[in-house]
Amino acid sequence: SFADIRKTVDASNAEFAVMEKELRSLAKTVPTSVNELNRMAGVAGQLGIGTGNIVEFTKTIAMLGDATDVAGEQAALSLSRFMNVMGTAESDIDRLGSAIVGLGNNFAAMESEIINIATSMAPLGNSVGLTEQQVLAFATTIAASGGQAEAASTAFQKTANIMKQAVISGNSDLKVFAETAGMSSAAFQQAFQQDAAGAIQAFMKGLRRVQEEGGSMVTVLQEIGLADQRLIREFG
Repeated sequence: SFADIRKTVDASNAEFAVMEKELRSLAKTVPTSVNELNRMAGVAGQLGIGTGNIVEFTKTIAMLGDATDVAGEQAALSLSRFMNVMGTAESDIDRLGSAIVGLGNNFAAMESEIINIATSMAPLGNSVGLTEQQVLAFATTIAASGGQAEAASTAFQKTANIMKQAVISGNSDLKVFAETAGMSSAAFQQAFQQDAAGAIQAFMKGLRRVQEEGGSMVTVLQEIGLADQRLIREFG
């Protein structure tokens, strides 16, 4: 099975020898056979994981398979895509895996849902300056919301994108975002540029406050171009 690794990884014979030894040792500490670990490592090489990080990447995938509903090649593919979009250092794969397991254990969301939503949100998250942890946190909230995750993810991404454009251009939407969040336009621009996640949360809290005070959340959403009834339901 180690031949799978040789097909996808560009390494010297000495590096392959070390890798084989480490994978055999890993098989003694995780509930995954060395043959399966070798297949995972082969996938890691195919996905472009560097030689020095393949064993750690494989270990994380194996541990996810043991502790969550995400396993094998699909887990490797999903995490690799997320890391590539977010620019995550390969050496941080263990931190990323631990975060996913922790979120799955503490919230009513399946790890597979968290990863899938986070991967779809990653391009926008990266473009507005969200960290990996923030994207995972928003993805977990969406997955645990009890609604249709796909619609909720669409609503979040559309809102964040409109917000980004408002902050960049200073258009009329900026005033709506700022007033809803309880800030001036200049303050909201600065808040978004320094901490996009915090600005998004401030707007969401503001929407709830509008509703609690007897105002129309629908009107606010319509003012920024979110008149789609499916999206409005997700905010409601």
